[in-house]
Amino acid sequence: MSEVKGEKENVMRLLKSGQEKNIELGLTLADSLQVDLTDLRQDMDILFDWYSMYKDLSFSEKILATASITGIISRSIGKPPSQIQYLVNAEYIHFMDVQLNQFPKEISSISALKSLDLCNAQLISVPPEIGNLPNLYHLRLPYNLLTELPVEIGKLTKLMTLDLEQNQFTEISTAINKLSELLTLNLSRNQLTRLPIGISNLTKLNDLFLDNNQFSELSYEISSLSELRCLSLSGNRFTIFPVELLSLSQLEGLNISNNQLTEFPMQILSLSKLERLDISNNQLTKLPCEIGNLTSLIQLHLVNTQLTELPAEIGNLFDLNYLYLDNNKLRSLPPEIAKLSCLSTLSLENNQISFKERDNIESWLPNCEIKF
Repeated sequence: MSEVKGEKENVMRLLKSGQEKNIELGLTLADSLQVDLTDLRQDMDILFDWYSMYKDLSFSEKILATASITGIISRSIGKPPSQIQYLVNAEYIHFMDVQLNQFPKEISSISALKSLDLCNAQLISVPPEIGNLPNLYHLRLPYNLLTELPVEIGKLTKLMTLDLEQNQFTEISTAINKLSELLTLNLSRNQLTRLPIGISNLTKLNDLFLDNNQFSELSYEISSLSELRCLSLSGNRFTIFPVELLSLSQLEGLNISNNQLTEFPMQILSLSKLERLDISNNQLTKLPCEIGNLTSLIQLHLVNTQLTELPAEIGNLFDLNYLYLDNNKLRSLPPEIAKLSCLSTLSLENNQISFKERDNIESWLPNCEIKF
């Protein structure tokens, strides 16, 4: 009993010399010394042997450290022990390439957690206990084997980022529609054919990534995402431009590359705030004169679109910084290209431009990096 008393006094001394925010946790752990000092000592040894940064601390110092550790980032620590639950003040846990297989339920008891990243962890499911993390702002679970989400995901009402890239979802739970603070949603590289029903509730959404799925159309609900700034639809099955996007008046970035479009979608011209447009790897063959109306464009990607010429109106894109025209059938560029004084990068690799024409282009754009 004297050993217990001595340990407890030592813990309290350390706590009082530390930060005030650590005292509540320390009191709880110190009280547990009265119950089972041996078990707690073993728990601390297991936890800090795993978290090697602190493994040489004394028992009392380890107890204090559990309150001061605010986050863990690791690619190599390995599967966390159940004792990770003692890190009650941890605000972020980022495990990358750690083969967990099962979601560590102990993490769900760390209610202070704000950011959780379990990338490439071979996870096959997310437990209902995920709903016990009310302060979570960022949840990243990319490159796993997930097929569904528990309804409890809807309890994460502070969530701002949800990343589910490259899993095995064929549909997404409607529970995510309760995540009213969500700003970024990444559903790329799954097997989705439709948007989650009720996605229109995510009225604060800024960024939506749907690349490399099986979409051929979009539901009308996407037109309600009035705050959307960036939308990526690359690598799907669109043969015509989704007219539902015409209501997205704040859109600044649109990627619709690697689809099955056969002509430039004139509807894009109504998105007057577009700064970044990627329509590469479609069979356009021709760029309309009206492209010059997109005067906010900073980046334009037209790689591998079977273009044989550019319209003179391309010279109206005065703010253009980056223009990518690789893998086309261009023999020349219009002289109006010289008006693009902001252009810093022009890529023309794998075209049919003669050496004489190259000299002309270089003289028109003396301050631009040009790749032939």
